[in-house]
Amino acid sequence: MKKDVYYFPHYSNARNDTKIMKLRRVLGLEGYAIYFMLLETLREQGDFKLPVNIITELEFEYRVSKEKILSVINDFELFTLDNDVFYSVQQVAYLQPYLEKTERARLAAKTRWDRAKAMQMQSKSIANEYTIKESKRNKRNKVNKEKVKITLPFNTEKFNHKWNLWKQYKKEQFNFTYKSIISEQATMMQLCNLADGLETEAIEIIMYSIAQGYKGLYKEDKKRNNGTHQDQTVTAVSNLIAKLDKDS
Repeated sequence: MKKDVYYFPHYSNARNDTKIMKLRRVLGLEGYAIYFMLLETLREQGDFKLPVNIITELEFEYRVSKEKILSVINDFELFTLDNDVFYSVQQVAYLQPYLEKTERARLAAKTRWDRAKAMQMQSKSIANEYTIKESKRNKRNKVNKEKVKITLPFNTEKFNHKWNLWKQYKKEQFNFTYKSIISEQATMMQLCNLADGLETEAIEIIMYSIAQGYKGLYKEDKKRNNGTHQDQTVTAVSNLIAKLDKDS
């Protein structure tokens, strides 16, 4: 695991401080090293303080005598003793700007995180709300579709086939499709009335209207046509009917 690294300022002219110069004169570079090792150890503490009774452990860690450590703490006015703990007033003062900056950065990061989390939750809420609405809409449409079903006037496979043929013809010739079940049902009822309620007549009307290339359903006037068809498009439309029958 990566260990935490705690920063504290170390000024380049620290060796020239009068108190440290006295330390160096009495204990030499070893005393100077002990002083900065004590600062490092203090920096690792949450309150920048250490109990005096920890000196035994520091003796083992630093590989120096307990007497020298106590001398650095007590004899050069570099540390403050308070209720069996010691700390460096100067170190705490030097660290304040850094600690404040770190705290501001922490709070700013927390604010960004909270804002991002709130936006994420809001997005999820909107997505869930949309999903619920869409689900309700689909359910409602499904119910509506189940309620409105096409009713064939003649419930036979033959009529159903011819009616599908009529719809295919309308789509291919005029690019027309019934917009709703209601409109298709209305046309089917109109066909039924036109055929006087007879299935064979209804089928004849469908095939006649396709053969004549009509957009709508029309009943053949057999008296006027006298049993013949003069329309020049009959052959072409007959071919179309054959094609539609084959495709269907």
